[in-house]
Amino acid sequence: MATRKCANGHQYDGDIYGDNCPFCPTVNKTQVSTEEKTRPMNDGNYSSTGPTDPWNQSEPAAGRKTIIRDANGNIIGGDNQGKLLAGMLITYTNNQRGKSYDIYAGSNKIGRSSSCDISIPEDDELSGEHLEIQYIADEHEYIAYNLSNNHFAYIQGQKCYKHQPYPLHDKDVIVIGKTKLQFIEISSNF
Repeated sequence: MATRKCANGHQYDGDIYGDNCPFCPTVNKTQVSTEEKTRPMNDGNYSSTGPTDPWNQSEPAAGRKTIIRDANGNIIGGDNQGKLLAGMLITYTNNQRGKSYDIYAGSNKIGRSSSCDISIPEDDELSGEHLEIQYIADEHEYIAYNLSNNHFAYIQGQKCYKHQPYPLHDKDVIVIGKTKLQFIEISSNF
């Protein structure tokens, strides 16, 4: 097994992903840096000064989440494993083929930051943490909160003010930054 380093500095297993970095957005394919030599993951002589060194990270950095992606960049595991899947957000804003994001029981933060549960880094009008969607399973209730100091969120055209609760319903349209999302409720009672 050999690691590769893409032009953005991500390290990944080249035997699995080839020249396509699984951490870079699929919209802009990333080319593999030819400067970085590949080496086995178990090579104890490897050293790195960057935060992408998988051998120097015994646990995720504070505020970071573990996310497991398949070869196409889709999330297939991570910190939300074991939580109840409660809904989805669908968008065509940044991807003409469409993109879906899972909403789980509890808190789901959405923003530009990679520490968010749903990270949308390509939207430069989003705050680092822009919106939070909470699903309260006992009450089967979805609530959205605008977390941004500088930007608004809109639900069904209604402006959402900071830290005010806004109920979400199936097929509601959410606009944050330049991104338009449709909320899809998933019932566990079928």
